[in-house]
Amino acid sequence: MANFGRVGSNWAGKIGSYFRAGILAVALSFTGDISNAQGLGKGMGAYYRGDYQAALKEFLPLADQGHSGAQFALGIMNYFGKGVIADNHEAVRLFRLAADQGHAEAQANLATMYHFGRGVNADNQEAVRLYRLAADQGHAKSQANLGSMYQNGDGVIGDSKEAVRWFRLAADQGHSGGQYKLGSMYYWGEGGIADKQEAARWFRLAADQGHAEAQANLGSMYQNGDGVIADHISAHMWFNIAGVNGHEKARNSRQDIEEEMALADISEAVKSARTCMSSGYQNCR
Repeated sequence: MANFGRVGSNWAGKIGSYFRAGILAVALSFTGDISNAQGLGKGMGAYYRGDYQAALKEFLPLADQGHSGAQFALGIMNYFGKGVIADNHEAVRLFRLAADQGHAEAQANLATMYHFGRGVNADNQEAVRLYRLAADQGHAKSQANLGSMYQNGDGVIGDSKEAVRWFRLAADQGHSGGQYKLGSMYYWGEGGIADKQEAARWFRLAADQGHAEAQANLGSMYQNGDGVIADHISAHMWFNIAGVNGHEKARNSRQDIEEEMALADISEAVKSARTCMSSGYQNCR
């Protein structure tokens, strides 16, 4: 099962998987009069056009007035260096201002900064506290991240059953990472659950959202008849798709499985992969 890794593998260094990069959540945090709403809308529009100076012009005065959404947006801009010199310390300061007002996305990003030690000394216990604040508001990514903290024992006593609980909350909201991690728990039998058919179901839900690890795992399951009926065409298809999405081991697995397939079956698998991807994962085997 070369494609399978336990939940939380390759966690370290992958801040992008746990960090909110966009500012759409700004709109969800609006409070104030209509002029603030208009300024916020103008700032968001400018940001997504790539006119960062115009975005700053709108966000800065709102942030100074204590608007949590504008503070969050400026934190994003400082973290990624959009219109300003990239500054993790300033991003932390801005996320904290918004997080202290209950802004879930800011709480989630600040948690990630603590977890990876970006702009602040690494502190997994503080990361757990902040993820929990966001997770308790229904923030799916934070629920998945909190599950990983429990599964790995990062900043909290390791507890696989609690990890499953948080993964399931995220998965039930359609979060692909939560679905993948819950599938992995089912596959490995962690947290008191072991059901490879259920693992395949959750991997498929994540795979249909473009999750490369889930796609690669599905390929392995179809190749070996593990929780599903063995089907080399489907295995080749998912390996191929995962490879397109950057999964190097899946590319190698696709080449390996071709040695066991007839040319006609390989052609069918390639056709299925193209159909699956072109349909946005709506028409897959």
